[in-house]
Amino acid sequence: MDMSHQSSPPQRAHRWFQDPWVQGLGTGLSALVPARSYPVWLRQTMMWVPAVGFGALVASPATWRFLAKSAQAQPGDDSPVDESTGSETQESAEPPPGALDTVDSRRSPLTRWLGRAGGGVAVGALVYGNMRLAFWLDGAIERGLRRLHVPAPRVVMALGAGAFAAGTARADARPGQGS
Repeated sequence: MDMSHQSSPPQRAHRWFQDPWVQGLGTGLSALVPARSYPVWLRQTMMWVPAVGFGALVASPATWRFLAKSAQAQPGDDSPVDESTGSETQESAEPPPGALDTVDSRRSPLTRWLGRAGGGVAVGALVYGNMRLAFWLDGAIERGLRRLHVPAPRVVMALGAGAFAAGTARADARPGQGS
């Protein structure tokens, strides 16, 4: 039995979540609920978990190496293939092993650790600030629409956010576009 044409459930689900209509509908529905009505614990979790997670990710180069190796090992990925040899081309920005040893050996372990920690804290602060800004903008847009006497500001916000998300998903899905 030839199963090469069947998609595995994770691939089907992945495609489903990337559908522009699903993106637009999900974003629009979530915009109907004002962020100010979220419980405090949920708002705090939505701000701190991504901030700490991305900060830790930036601070740990081992995590980046693991993610890069995992992405390269995925079957069916979009890695460029050299047609003359049939092998994947290596377009990695990562230098060969040992190339950075001379640079890193001149820096003390404390300096390397502080540099990574500083980068992690900076990224975490940016992510946290972005979430705070998003919550503030949610309320500010709603107040602005109410001042303009828009009868259903949350519905207008949901339609606008859903259309924007669907348009972005459609643009990302175009062949030859993106990274």
